[in-house]
Amino acid sequence: MGRRERRSRPRDFELMRLAPELQVKIFEALPDLWTAVALRLTCRDLNALFIAYRKPIEASLRDTLVAPFYEYYDFLSSLHIPASAIKRPPAGGWPNISPDACAEFGKTDFAVDVLRHLPYIEDDSRSNLHNIDYKCNVLDYSTATAEDFMGDNLKMGEITHGFDEPVSKHKVIIAEGYESGGIDLLLDTMTGDIFEEIIRCCSGDVLPVEEYFEKRVRDSRGLVHVFVPGKDPLGEGSGVGVGPYDAEAVEAKGEPSIPGELFGYNLKELEWVRHLYTKFGWPGADWQKEEGLKAIADFVERRDAES
Repeated sequence: MGRRERRSRPRDFELMRLAPELQVKIFEALPDLWTAVALRLTCRDLNALFIAYRKPIEASLRDTLVAPFYEYYDFLSSLHIPASAIKRPPAGGWPNISPDACAEFGKTDFAVDVLRHLPYIEDDSRSNLHNIDYKCNVLDYSTATAEDFMGDNLKMGEITHGFDEPVSKHKVIIAEGYESGGIDLLLDTMTGDIFEEIIRCCSGDVLPVEEYFEKRVRDSRGLVHVFVPGKDPLGEGSGVGVGPYDAEAVEAKGEPSIPGELFGYNLKELEWVRHLYTKFGWPGADWQKEEGLKAIADFVERRDAES
């Protein structure tokens, strides 16, 4: 007589066997709101749990989303932006960014709450002292009024490429570019992705926010992307390529002089600015920020005088 096969019994959904407070912690530990929505759809009871604990769960997801902004802006303040230009929200968030003020903004409550808790960088009127990328500055919502939230500028800015339809209610502009080649950055508060849009050109990277900023940090540490006080960044995106760096060779050649040529279009300038960063300690703990930036600014002033 043949051996009888055993039938496996359906197992209970393991997550539902946990205590409710542990289920909530799992929701709070998810990487983004999109994943939380997906988990809600797996089970009626989990959906009910999310609804019951929506406020603390979404607050935790929000904090996860805004944390990389604090880290990146702090990094930039160690590199070239004045620390005093970094604006941090008070406890509870920016009071001007409220559901009432944003009633005509066209964004989700979660997106508004993210903006309410983001850090910002003071607008420097395109002087390239507070810039975070090529022709790109943080859009400072901390000074916005209800009237501003009703207008098109905060909704679209100069974004034109790839947006034949209205921007999603989950997406917000976090940094605004200007002129051709300038970079707009949009944050999808649902998925946690950053979208690059290059003005009058094309779409750029689409990456999770933490990964996007990690890439920018690597490029700045390695002087692939080089900030120059008062000028557009050099290197990636500027049209001036980054070649191998030889400190002794650059020092031996000395500061370049290029009469009659505007700053920002010659590899020799990029080499020298990179050299000055390295000479003053970047990217090490001994980076002399004020002295290094002054040396770079003085070089730029001399170049401008001969152009």
